[in-house]
Amino acid sequence: MKPQGQAIVMYIGIIIGGLGFLLGAGVAIIAAPIPGTIFTAIFIIIFGLTFGRLYLRNRTRNRLLRTGRRARGKIIEVWDTGVTINNQPQIGMIIEVKPDTEMPFKAEVKQVISRLQTFYYQVGKNCIVRYDQNDKSTVAIESLND
Repeated sequence: MKPQGQAIVMYIGIIIGGLGFLLGAGVAIIAAPIPGTIFTAIFIIIFGLTFGRLYLRNRTRNRLLRTGRRARGKIIEVWDTGVTINNQPQIGMIIEVKPDTEMPFKAEVKQVISRLQTFYYQVGKNCIVRYDQNDKSTVAIESLND
C-alpha cells in the first residue's frame, strides 16, 4: 500500500497532467482544427496503448490481491522483459501454483519491481499467490517466503 501522502501527490499529478493535456489539445484544435484534432486523436491512441495495458494489469493485480483465492506457489522461471518504468525493471515469471483443493498449475506473471528487490525474485523461491479460480492464467504474488 502507498502511504497517504504519496497517493495525494499522485492524484494531484494526474489532475495537473490531465488539465495540461486538455489545455494543449484545446489550443491545438483552435489553432488548426483539422490537424489539431488528428494529432490529439493520435496522442490519445498512442498514450492509451502505451500506458493502458500497464494500468489494467495493475488494476487486475490489485483486484486479485483483494478477492483472489490464496495458494502456495514456487517461482520456476524468471526473465527480464526489457521494460523499465520509472527506472524500475519489469520482470516476467512462471509460477507453479499449488492450491490446497485443486491440481497444481503454472501461470505467467509480469511485475515491476525495485532494482533493490531483484535478489528476492529467484528461481526456486516460494511465495504466496492469489488467483482467479475462473481464469487460472491470472495470478498475483502476495508475498515471498524463504
